[in-house]
Amino acid sequence: MPEIAVWPQTFSELFQRMFMGPCEPFRSKIGPLIFEFSTFHKHEFEHGRDFLAALDQFLAALPGGWEHGVEMRNQAWLQPEYFDMLRSHGVAHVFNNWTRMPSILEQLAIEGSETADFSVCRFLPSRRPRASARAPANRAPARAR
Repeated sequence: MPEIAVWPQTFSELFQRMFMGPCEPFRSKIGPLIFEFSTFHKHEFEHGRDFLAALDQFLAALPGGWEHGVEMRNQAWLQPEYFDMLRSHGVAHVFNNWTRMPSILEQLAIEGSETADFSVCRFLPSRRPRASARAPANRAPARAR
């Protein structure tokens, strides 16, 4: 991955040329474009603020007139600074039910989590139960039959 100060601008230019350009003729039929970010580990971004700085630069370089959403997979990064930065660009936080994220209802309850004048929700089917739905630690899980 390029240095943090370089990749947002470089990726933004590439994204505009290789993806948004070809989509332009269909713009009126396209809904929000979603940027899904997998869980980041310390060797990728040591702190959430480092990712937010890079994401802020990337979003600032995108052309206007399109709706965008950001789907996060780092629960600890669902902080006011993240939501404020998305709001400053008119970008929606993507409410998702990924197994290591709070439920969609819990995300909606976070103050400031609605960051744009539109919303994006994403259902991710999984056979693995959410962390909040698993058996308590003092109780053995039910056996499959």
